[in-house]
Amino acid sequence: MYGGAVPTGHPERGRPVGHGGDPLGRLIGQTIAGRYEIDAVIGKRSAGVAYRAVDRFWQVGAEGHRTVTITVLDVELSKDPGALQRVLTIAGQIRDLQHPLFDPVHEVVRDADRICVITAHRIGRTLLSLMGSGPDLGWPLRTVLPIGHRIADGLSHAHRAGLFHGALGLDTVVMSADDEVHVLELGLAGALRSGGSPDGIGVRGDVFGLARIVLVLLTGASVNSQARPVRPAGLSESSWQALMHGLAGSPVGGWETPEAFMVSLEDPGWFGRLVRRRSR
Repeated sequence: MYGGAVPTGHPERGRPVGHGGDPLGRLIGQTIAGRYEIDAVIGKRSAGVAYRAVDRFWQVGAEGHRTVTITVLDVELSKDPGALQRVLTIAGQIRDLQHPLFDPVHEVVRDADRICVITAHRIGRTLLSLMGSGPDLGWPLRTVLPIGHRIADGLSHAHRAGLFHGALGLDTVVMSADDEVHVLELGLAGALRSGGSPDGIGVRGDVFGLARIVLVLLTGASVNSQARPVRPAGLSESSWQALMHGLAGSPVGGWETPEAFMVSLEDPGWFGRLVRRRSR
């Protein structure tokens, strides 16, 4: 499950390490900001390491306490004097979005030399953990396109509010047991870079990330930037060309939003009529 403990002596993975060789489990047992007691590692994220923690100040029922996810930003990022304010600004923007795809930030705290982002604890699995490895392990088109549409709907909503993801990938999308889709770390990649919006942070950057997700889900194989991808089975030529444009960051047919990009992937035949999606 997403949020489960990562054992520090796993026989197949070895000892999990973060940047600089620090073990990912080094904060287990510690308390952040005097209230969040870390009890498990979730995994490495684009901005830092995510942990599961118990909020000792928030009682749930007669005996339990609220469980949260704490993303501890990388130390080098935390040293940036403007990083905390940028993360606080992003947290406020996400709260204002009120979109079910994104979990609102409960709190942003500085604990010693670390910036910690506290969000709801999402039970589920990342797309990365759900994927097999190797050719012929892709998912059917009828499964992949609805997932892509859900991601695109939330991203388009965020873009209209001037908020971009910047690091969208299989490890930042979670599916719950009832097939609900949630996107993690919205905006953090851009917030942690000083000097304004970097290249790749924007509509085209997020569409590129979405296109990679779609391609990997369909093929079951990683995207190699040095080799031209092979068209997945069952994908029409027009849909394949639209997907390639998304991977190249070049709009086709005038798409300007992730939603429009997903519509461009739909075959105008039976599946297009079945889904009945239109660009907004």
